[in-house]
Amino acid sequence: MGFFPTLASLGHCFWAQMRPFSAVNLCFSPQQCSAGQQPNPSRTHCVPFTPASLPAEDTRPCQPCPAGHFCPDGLEVPPCPAGSFKPKEGVPRASSSSLYLPGAGSCLKCPAGYFCPAGASFPVPCQPGTHNPLPGQDEAADCRACPAGRACTQAGLAQPDTECSAGYVCPTGSASPHAPSNACPPGTVGNHLDLFDKSQCEPCPAGFVCARGTGGQQKPPSPCPVGHYCPAGTRPAGQLRCAPGTWSNRSSLASAQECSPCPAGWFCVGAAPVPTGRCSSGHYCPQGSWRSTQFPCPAGTFSTRLGRGRVEDCSACPAGAFCPPGTSKPVLCPLGSFRSAPGAAVAADCTPCPGGHHCPELGTVTPRACGAGNFSVRSNPSIPPSLQHKAGFWHKGSSQGRLRLGASTREEPGSASCSPCRVGHFCARENTSLEVMLLAMVCPAGLLCPRGQAQVPDATANACPRGHFCPQGDAAHPCPNGTYGEQRGLSSAAGCLPCPAGKFCYTDGTEPSGIPHPTGQCPAGYLCPPGTGFPFSFPCMPGSFWDNSSTEGQGICKPSPAGHFCDSPALTEPKPCPAGFYCTEGSSKPEPCPEGTFGDRQGLSGPSGCSPCARGSYCAAPGQTGPSGPCEAGFFCQGRALTPWPMDGVTGAVCPAGSYCPPGSAFPIPCPPGTFSNTSGLRSLQECLDCPPGLYCGGTNNQAPSGLCEPGYFCTGGAKSALQHMVVEGHYSLAGAFKPEPCPLGTFQPGRAQSLCRDCPEGTFCSEPGLAAPQDCPKGHFCLAGSSVPLPCPMGTYSDAERAGSCKPCPAGMFCSRAGLPEPEGHCQPGYYCTQGSSTSSPVGFPFGDLCPRGHYCPAGTGHPKEMPCPAGTWNGQRGAQDVTWCLPCAPGFFCNVSGQDAPGGLCARGYYCTGRTKTAKPEDGVTGDLCPRGHFCPAGSAAPSPCPSGEYSNATGQDKCLPCPAGFHCSKGFRRRCPPGFYCPQKTGISFYPCPPGTYNPSYGLSHAERCQQCPAGLFCGEWGLSSPSGPCWPGFFCTAGASVPNPSGASNTSSGGPCPPGHFCPAGTSIPQPCPVGTYSDRLHNGQDSSCTECPPGQFCGSPGLTAPSGPCSPGYFCQPGASSPSPPGVWQKGGPCPVSHFCPEGTSSPLPCRAGTYNNLSRQAACFPCAAGYFCPENTTSYSTNPCPAGFYCPKGTRFATEFPCPRGYYNPDPMSQSLDSCLPCPPGHYCGQEGLPAASGRCDPGWFCVSAAWTSRPFDLDNYTSANCLCPATATGGKCTAGFYCPQGSPEPLPCPPGLFCNASGLPVPSGECAAGFYCAGGAVGPKPMDGVTGNICPVGSYCSGYPALKTPWHRTPETLTGCGSQVAGV
Repeated sequence: MGFFPTLASLGHCFWAQMRPFSAVNLCFSPQQCSAGQQPNPSRTHCVPFTPASLPAEDTRPCQPCPAGHFCPDGLEVPPCPAGSFKPKEGVPRASSSSLYLPGAGSCLKCPAGYFCPAGASFPVPCQPGTHNPLPGQDEAADCRACPAGRACTQAGLAQPDTECSAGYVCPTGSASPHAPSNACPPGTVGNHLDLFDKSQCEPCPAGFVCARGTGGQQKPPSPCPVGHYCPAGTRPAGQLRCAPGTWSNRSSLASAQECSPCPAGWFCVGAAPVPTGRCSSGHYCPQGSWRSTQFPCPAGTFSTRLGRGRVEDCSACPAGAFCPPGTSKPVLCPLGSFRSAPGAAVAADCTPCPGGHHCPELGTVTPRACGAGNFSVRSNPSIPPSLQHKAGFWHKGSSQGRLRLGASTREEPGSASCSPCRVGHFCARENTSLEVMLLAMVCPAGLLCPRGQAQVPDATANACPRGHFCPQGDAAHPCPNGTYGEQRGLSSAAGCLPCPAGKFCYTDGTEPSGIPHPTGQCPAGYLCPPGTGFPFSFPCMPGSFWDNSSTEGQGICKPSPAGHFCDSPALTEPKPCPAGFYCTEGSSKPEPCPEGTFGDRQGLSGPSGCSPCARGSYCAAPGQTGPSGPCEAGFFCQGRALTPWPMDGVTGAVCPAGSYCPPGSAFPIPCPPGTFSNTSGLRSLQECLDCPPGLYCGGTNNQAPSGLCEPGYFCTGGAKSALQHMVVEGHYSLAGAFKPEPCPLGTFQPGRAQSLCRDCPEGTFCSEPGLAAPQDCPKGHFCLAGSSVPLPCPMGTYSDAERAGSCKPCPAGMFCSRAGLPEPEGHCQPGYYCTQGSSTSSPVGFPFGDLCPRGHYCPAGTGHPKEMPCPAGTWNGQRGAQDVTWCLPCAPGFFCNVSGQDAPGGLCARGYYCTGRTKTAKPEDGVTGDLCPRGHFCPAGSAAPSPCPSGEYSNATGQDKCLPCPAGFHCSKGFRRRCPPGFYCPQKTGISFYPCPPGTYNPSYGLSHAERCQQCPAGLFCGEWGLSSPSGPCWPGFFCTAGASVPNPSGASNTSSGGPCPPGHFCPAGTSIPQPCPVGTYSDRLHNGQDSSCTECPPGQFCGSPGLTAPSGPCSPGYFCQPGASSPSPPGVWQKGGPCPVSHFCPEGTSSPLPCRAGTYNNLSRQAACFPCAAGYFCPENTTSYSTNPCPAGFYCPKGTRFATEFPCPRGYYNPDPMSQSLDSCLPCPPGHYCGQEGLPAASGRCDPGWFCVSAAWTSRPFDLDNYTSANCLCPATATGGKCTAGFYCPQGSPEPLPCPPGLFCNASGLPVPSGECAAGFYCAGGAVGPKPMDGVTGNICPVGSYCSGYPALKTPWHRTPETLTGCGSQVAGV
């Protein structure tokens, strides 16, 4: 409502809306205008209301209408109805009628995306998860739930703002496209962007695994891991293992049928990515086997090799052995048994050796007869206990060593060896058994039957010998040690004489000769007081030696001097300390030089004499005489190195990257300039890599190329500088070039070392590649910049100079009718005009010429149609005029305003006034006429200008009418001015105008409506009224959507747009949409202001999609993830990780590959664990394939062996075969040989002469066997050998003592050959210990009626016959 002035009244006010700057308030008399009207400017009547149309002189202060209400007549203040709102005080509103509610005054219609209850002062936004497409809504129920398959992520949306994310569903009312609770469940995948129910997630495709939220390119299904298969719908940890007996080295298997059966000869445990291992020896593995010992070779067969695939590959057990099921090496029949047929399955299949025979070897096939003088044991319970007791001898055959025959004991069946016939008995048969010897072959009382008696005893020959006494006939007792007996037939020990001083009388009790006289002089190294028995009772002890150089003539013991040692008793002189050892004074044994040192000479007296191992060499063990060898190539040794591969960094180390170390290196040698090395352990200069083409390697010790070759240069390989080769003229090169490039057509390069070519300049051409200078363009042609060929000037043009970049158009008035002209051809004909570029002398209707136009004339050479106009005041109505005589004078009554007219001009033009004698319709000379001035109007034919009427304006001269002041301008005194930036001006705006509200701005002049104020752009905020530009960018850590009025939106405010930067995103200054943290990072915090605020994915984890609030999960088994990894299975190191390499393993969550531990190997990449080393092989740390490390001969390697010498065959054993798997593969050292150390592939050598080695001997002089007892039994069964005793001899390599042959005697222990021939007049029957035996067993005095020549072949006394009486004389009659 408005008023017009009849009475001045201060009680009625009119408030001009949207006028915060002028705030026009008019107070009138009670005469009211109707609603929507206002008084006219003269205040005489009411007109429709227009804001800002009231004059400023009528303003008075009135109260503004309160927020949420409207004031249609200046009196009432009712609230805005539901569905509308009134902004708070001072907020301007748009003047568009479409935004106002009819009948509600200044109440604005509630916008779409909001609702406005009755009396609202601002719209309430629909919450995230809802939207409202309709304006004018009044309650929260009008906000519609976000439709299924889409998400409404912000408040105040008119339409859903995003699609559902792949791998997620968006049910009705979703506020996020990827809410965790709405992720597709494990085992499913969602590749569509419009899913709204989890039932729409499709089953994971067969051959793949789907974690929660799988779908789209960011998180596709993962391939089924190697060794497993995945049917449709497989979820993580739900993949199925390939069954035992099958394997697979491929990923993405869909069913068990795709797993390959284990090949014959191999076995495969479950989920095997490769066949697990070869079949164990002693077994066979048909196709599909799942254990190496699943199928043992049947009983009675064996197999020594790995990888057998058929039962037919098992061989029959050989004779002399038995093979239980699963035998890899036949078990030899034990000593004392034999087996003559093949195919034995158990030990019971070996037959006990029969009595009178022996089976002396493991694996005996045929028993051997004992021979006369020997017997063998075979258990026989029928032997009377009294005889067993009477025998009273020890014998072999028990695991406890020796058992005494008695009523409660029995022999084990079968003998491994024969024993000499026992003392008191004789064995006259070839196959005498124990039973026969004890019952039937007893020596009579009063006689002596020595051990090994092979004949019936003789009364004379078997008399008790000298040095003995025989109280009974079953044994000759030697005189006690320290005494001797010179006479035969002694009956007691009292008859033996004491041994004199300086001599010894001794027997060890095993020699049958006793002590018939003092045994000998006291040996060197010993002292012998009177009555000395054992000559070695008082030796010089170790650490001292015997010295008899004293004047008394008696030996004394002195300590060994420094540099010498005495390692055994009774040494007569010290031994020099050997090289590699040192010996202090009194040393009993040499001490080895410590590890890392050596001794290269004898006689070192202390450890200080040992030399440290030199640089470039190593000393691997103590006691060395010199360095073990040069440092291994790929390593360097700095002194005192213990190994050719030092790794401790003190004595040496592996050759570092950038260097190489040939054998014997003391220091790393840097790779020379032009080369590099990115790996350690280089062995030679040739392993340094030449710098690749395009790169250079400056200096030495490069671990990577130094950089790219410089532009203008090229590097062909091995470059030591970035300037290896300079590019020549006509060529160029870019950074990293490996060859020069010729300048292409149209370019050239005059300089050297250039990185680009110049375009051929205008006026030249470059017709071939690689030019150093351009070629001049010829006359009649033109060459544009970059030309490769000159172009002829087209018709209508010419070129009169060389090096022309363009052709000149044929000059006006001339013509050029041919191409390639160096000059124009001639002048244009009269009556025609030729403009520039004419190709004919008489053009008609061409762009470059025509007949001379009306109002003009054209003499020869005319170059323009209006070149020669008819003068002002004249005109010409014909074409083709050739001179000025063709022009006619202008007719009276018309104006001829210009020259060249084809008719009189006519009346004076509108906007002008003409005063008379005018030559133009628009005179401006001020004499004949002029333009209509500003503020006036001049219709056609005006004689003078007319002023504009009131309310109109004319802001330019030459107007024929005045105009109303338009919208977008404000008018004053008939002139208009544009509405300034930051404001808007509706129609008829005067001196007052309206500011744009907060959240909007106006950068330009002339805005006419409030709705044309621009919404503040997304990423910026507009915080004040009347802005001509945004206040500034949104603050870092926040995002601002369009229309933001603050720089830090809270996200919950109804007056701002945007909010804090959410977790998983970052918002730099000016952000309109939060930027997701890049792949490989995550963030769990608000207000991130830059991408560096996103946390790099930790080692062992991966962040597989953008916008994560936490890592996606651990790195997959078989892969390693470095910081920032974006995939659980990175394909390579450029992706922050990669597949686990061979010889390493990577369990789940690995940040760097772990080397396989010793005893394991890995020949595959992408493995979560290493495989145990196969039996028969060894695997040091970091092993790729066990097959390169077969177990060496002399050792055995069970499954999981860590190094080659971990399990050596013990001393006394050897193993000739490589790739052995168990201790059973170690064989006892064969008879006659010894195996002197661990880990031997063959016997060390033959037993020393004078010694014998039974089996498993570990020294060339075994000492664990008491050789032969007085009962002639070999003891114990487990002994390895011993020293040969008197009466026997042992050549080198003897498996057992050999009895001294008949006719010879063996008078000492340790003899390699018999001592000599039997003395003349005596005979030696075998086993004689002296040249004159008297015991009647091993020999005796030649008996009456016989003669004994001592001939070596003589075995028994010769009985005289008539044929043998030579030299016997008259005694023939007595024969």
